[in-house]
Amino acid sequence: MDTQKDRIFISYRRSDTSGSATAIRKTLLERFGEQSIFQDVEGIAPGAEFPATLRDELKRAAVVLAVIGRNWLHAANEYGQRRIDFEDDWVRTELTLALQDPEVTVVPVLVDGADMPPARALPQSLMDLCTRNAVSLRHDAWDDTARPLLNRITDILKPDQAAPRLETSGLVTPELIRHAVAEALE
Repeated sequence: MDTQKDRIFISYRRSDTSGSATAIRKTLLERFGEQSIFQDVEGIAPGAEFPATLRDELKRAAVVLAVIGRNWLHAANEYGQRRIDFEDDWVRTELTLALQDPEVTVVPVLVDGADMPPARALPQSLMDLCTRNAVSLRHDAWDDTARPLLNRITDILKPDQAAPRLETSGLVTPELIRHAVAEALE
């Protein structure tokens, strides 16, 4: 039996972007509701086997948000080794599984002024992350910078509710004029 892909999975490093991940979750809740979002701190029950829960949630994910802050790539273990270089790193595992699934849209979400890490700095299993168009969220312009991400997720999860996104473009186009005239005549 195929699992329905109807969720947004938030992948992040607690040591790097826990505050931003929580802000993203709250923004997503407003538009998509609790049932559509998975974030580990809210989605894993006490006593649950977290590896199995993460894998199950990834199977349900239509969208995986890779929340990347300034220290995402360089987060280290107690020996100073980059965590991303180890196969048992959960961020690496989550994103590797998501990138391997052709039915999942993986969106890098850059926060706190982070840049996209270069492919050469990533493990082989994550190099495709660099081919995905990223969204940069700014805390000083949260609603404006989150809008394209929210619109894209709506297109994926609720294609029947997707509408022209006139608010994301400052250009006056023939389509915009036709739309404005049609609304004025109604």
